[in-house]
Amino acid sequence: MGGLTLLGVGLGITGLIEDLFARSEGLGFLGLAFAFAATLALSVVVAREALGLARLAVIEKLHQRAAAALLSDDRAESRTIVHELLRLAHQNRSWRGRVPRCKAMPTISSTAPI
Repeated sequence: MGGLTLLGVGLGITGLIEDLFARSEGLGFLGLAFAFAATLALSVVVAREALGLARLAVIEKLHQRAAAALLSDDRAESRTIVHELLRLAHQNRSWRGRVPRCKAMPTISSTAPI
């Protein structure tokens, strides 16, 4: 269904651009530029969502490994998981300004003992 919708929208935009070129060459190029900008914006949104889903999959795997390490009381595995989580947190620094700080919640540092 999504493919048919995308084809219909594409044909509609193509018809609009052809009509704009028929009316005025400048309007046609302006419509073409807007169509390219919309396509680029859609591509960026889809790519960001795909990367976000991939990040969530990595976090989910780490969560499962952490649960298994806690059940088996494996300190070395727990340490490895904490270091991987810290690495992910340092890679994605955009969360720092958005997460509210709670005074009761300690901050995690790479030098903290485990």
